[in-house]
Amino acid sequence: MINPFSLPNAICGIFTISIGIIVLIQNIRIPTNRSFFYLTLSVSFWQITTFFLLNSSGPESAETLSRIVYIGAILIPITTYHLAVNFLHLSSQVKLLRSFYLIGFFFFLPLSQTRYFLSGVYKYYWGYWFKASILHPLFLLFFGILMWVSFYYLYRGWKTSNFPLEKLRRKYIFLSLLIAYIGGVDFIPNYGFTIYPFSFIPIIVCISIIAYAIIRYRLMDIKVAITRTGIFVVVYSLVL
Repeated sequence: MINPFSLPNAICGIFTISIGIIVLIQNIRIPTNRSFFYLTLSVSFWQITTFFLLNSSGPESAETLSRIVYIGAILIPITTYHLAVNFLHLSSQVKLLRSFYLIGFFFFLPLSQTRYFLSGVYKYYWGYWFKASILHPLFLLFFGILMWVSFYYLYRGWKTSNFPLEKLRRKYIFLSLLIAYIGGVDFIPNYGFTIYPFSFIPIIVCISIIAYAIIRYRLMDIKVAITRTGIFVVVYSLVL
């Protein structure tokens, strides 16, 4: 029987990757479109694997799945920074971006598969959840640094733009991602606090805002007519 607490995560993951695919197929050659897709892929992977974690049959399978979930969680701050770099055309940050990817792939991903990162699982009323170990705070520090840097550049790009339309686009990206990062609340139960992980709510709000900005302001230079149809089809399918 499916855990009802897991259904919002599945819906969130499907909705997120659907918008990411719509953006990507409009013009795969644009770096911003590709980096946005990478971000939605990371987020949807995190949400969909969380769906399976919450439906685990026992602590052993839950612990295995928790380590898989963290693949997406580790990539989210990196792909957010990647989107900021491409969206704002920050060519001076490309080397730093590569460094973040190297740290993510060759340090945090291997570390996440050890008991120094996750030492098991908790059992809460909503299902099995991650149990942080001694080195998990290192990831939170990495997550926080990347989040701060990404939002610093996005905010500065918004406030310094001299073109009204571009200023609006940057405003929507900044505010939508800022809302999405409220989803960091999901890390709190990792430390034994019984706080329901509701990250799917700010993520759905974020993606909905971006979808609106795509339709209204041609965010990421996407053709409005095609995107409106695609987005409405996705939303209508999710409602059904």
